[in-house]
Amino acid sequence: MNRSMQPVAILFFLLVFLTITSIHFSFCNANHDVVMCMESERQALSAFKQDLVDPSNRLYSWEVEDDCCKWEGVVCNNLTGHVLELHLQNPNTLFDFGSEVTALRGEINASLLNLKHLKYLDLSLNDFGGIPIPSFIGSLASLRCLNLSAAGFGGSIPHQLGNLSSLRFLSLKSSSFGLVFGLMDVDKLQWLLGLSHLEHLDLSYVSLFKEPNWLQVINELPSLVELHLSGCQLDYASPHLLDVNFTSLVVLDLSLNYLYSVIPRWIFSLSSLVSLDLRMNFFVGRLEGFRENGFEGPFPKVFQNMTSLEFLDLSNNELEGPFPKVFQNMTSLEFLDLSNNELEGPFPVLQVKSNLLEFWVWAASMQLLICFVLLGKIVDLSIYWVAEMVVAGDGLLVYGCCLGSPSSDVYGSS
Repeated sequence: MNRSMQPVAILFFLLVFLTITSIHFSFCNANHDVVMCMESERQALSAFKQDLVDPSNRLYSWEVEDDCCKWEGVVCNNLTGHVLELHLQNPNTLFDFGSEVTALRGEINASLLNLKHLKYLDLSLNDFGGIPIPSFIGSLASLRCLNLSAAGFGGSIPHQLGNLSSLRFLSLKSSSFGLVFGLMDVDKLQWLLGLSHLEHLDLSYVSLFKEPNWLQVINELPSLVELHLSGCQLDYASPHLLDVNFTSLVVLDLSLNYLYSVIPRWIFSLSSLVSLDLRMNFFVGRLEGFRENGFEGPFPKVFQNMTSLEFLDLSNNELEGPFPKVFQNMTSLEFLDLSNNELEGPFPVLQVKSNLLEFWVWAASMQLLICFVLLGKIVDLSIYWVAEMVVAGDGLLVYGCCLGSPSSDVYGSS
């Protein structure tokens, strides 16, 4: 290169370097503080707050900060300033002292409709005094998560929620078992068919008594991972239906209903289940299950695919017969409750590989045995640990409930 051109070339490369550095510095330092929230969305949130009663002044920042992206519970897009999420759940649960003080009350202002980019809305554990869920929430088209559980809503669930086609998470669990405002209810569940991407559904303590086809509707939601229908006044669960479409289900809760039948066969087609709660129903039949229980073959053959189960609660039903041996093959179990049934005979030898194993079993004398077994770092439990339970007379004997090596010591007595 000509020596006269060298200073020019050096200056050119220096300018390019400084320009790139400046751009990089500006980009890396673009942060939450640079982009203010949209004025229209700020006004929408202010109008929303005006209709709320906030006895503990949780939303104090909404009055002193100009930028709504800095407000308590508000999450914005760092680049556009649009409001994406509202985390306004009560920080205390219903059972915490002072939860009534920190609960938001009042009404839900339709100004939320101006939050066009809102993806997440959580108003759970507040106290809205039994007012119905506003139907306009079904017009928040961008929502992916809606949590209104135990927030003091009452009345009928609006079918307009079925317009939230992007929804992945929906929890409408009623408050306090419906004792304060009465159960929320639905006449029909057809609106759920619009939520084809739904993965989590919780309608616990929402009355489905008027909806006999609840299972047929929910069967059209193939993406479901969790289904909670505790205390929904269900009285029929299609016991002879062979299988369902939501085969990816991990959690199923049908507890505290009026299901007077054999355990439905479709439940045993859910091979991915980790948690199954069927307590406090009226399930009948012999638990080891032959044709009388609606199964073709013994209970172990219909249960053997559910190898991922960690939580199983069959308590407070009307199951009878001997303890099924299938439990000895369910090596992932951490919690097993068979209490308040009519089971009898020897309990099968268990070989488990979990960190905590908890059993609840009623003896014939109605004496409760709770056996907590901390397994520590033991790996090969087929060699090092075996628990064998035997019902004898009106008491319950427990043998070999130990760590490290097998033992014949008795840890319980009749």
